[in-house]
This record gives sequence, C-alpha cells and structure tokens, in this order.
Amino acid sequence: MDTRDALLRRVALSAPEARTHGQHYEDVLLGVSELFGASVSEEVRSLVPEAVSPGSFNYPVADLLHLCDAAASTAELRTGSPYGESLEQLGTFIIRRFFNSPLGKALWMRVPREMHESLRWSVVSVRSAFMHGQRRYEKLGPLTARIFFRGELLGPSWMRGIFLGGIQMHSQQPLSASIEHMSASGMEFTLRFTW
Repeated sequence: MDTRDALLRRVALSAPEARTHGQHYEDVLLGVSELFGASVSEEVRSLVPEAVSPGSFNYPVADLLHLCDAAASTAELRTGSPYGESLEQLGTFIIRRFFNSPLGKALWMRVPREMHESLRWSVVSVRSAFMHGQRRYEKLGPLTARIFFRGELLGPSWMRGIFLGGIQMHSQQPLSASIEHMSASGMEFTLRFTW
C-alpha cells in the first residue's frame, strides 16, 4: 500500500511538464466530501491552492499529488482511514464518477467484456487522462494478469483504485489486485490481478 513518504518522493520527482486534467481537482474534493464528510473536504480545500483552470489539461501532477496528500492525511487524522486506503478510495471514486458521465458511459460500451481484453483496454485508456509514466500489460494465465508501471507519479494505491473500481463497475466477475515490487517512491510497481 502507498505511504505518505512515497507520495512526497513522487512530488519531488515529478517534472514541471507532467500535467493532467484540471477536473481532477474538483473530483478529488467531491470524493473527499462523499467518502469522508464535508468538513474534511473543506479542511482539505483550505490546505491547497485552487486549480487555475479546472476544465483544461494543464493541472500540474505535483499539485494533484499535494491535493491527494492533503486529502489522505486529513482523512487519516479526522476519520482514521489509513493513508494508502484513502488514496485508493479516491482513485475508485474518480473513475466511477467518470464512467457515470455521458462520455464515460459511451466509452464503456466499447470495452470488451472478456477480463483480459478489458484490462488491456484499460491500460490504453488510462493514458488519455494520465499521460505520464509507462504501463505494460501481461497475460499470465486464463485467470491472472499483471500490469507493470514505470514512472507512475500517481502511485500504486491510486492506480489500484482506478483499475479495480472501473472494471468492477461493469464486470460480473470478482477481481482482486495485489501490489508487488513497489519502489521506495511508488513510481515503479506491479499490479497482479486474479479473478
């Protein structure tokens, strides 16, 4: 599971040109409010600067990481939710919010229902929102696969939440994912999936 130390290392290692969609700012704050309460969300909002332009693809990943750190730290302090679990819950919240939008529903209609194809498609589609890092899918057997992450600034808990949350929304099969081979910064790791 992810740690605050690992996330802060990723902040220090993120290049200024690493950007993501500004909508993530509002999505994280909404997720904090729904998962941990409005008072926690307001406290988090007071700890970080507002995104400059939420509708554009120019939100620095370092700022998103600071926001996620404030969210997970505050949730841990105020509710007892462990830091890494809070990050995973936020990743799950954000992907489910996206798939409940008209665009997300339209995209999901194109996703293959076979689990290997769904995971393979997810690796490619995550790139549209998070352009930093490298991800590689590998089929291990009929009911197991893994995804290798290199240079992944958002880290293992967030990505585990995104992949599990998104796929489990539309799959009848139970899916589990374990984090393996995590580097000290959490930028290099493997998610191993079984179903």
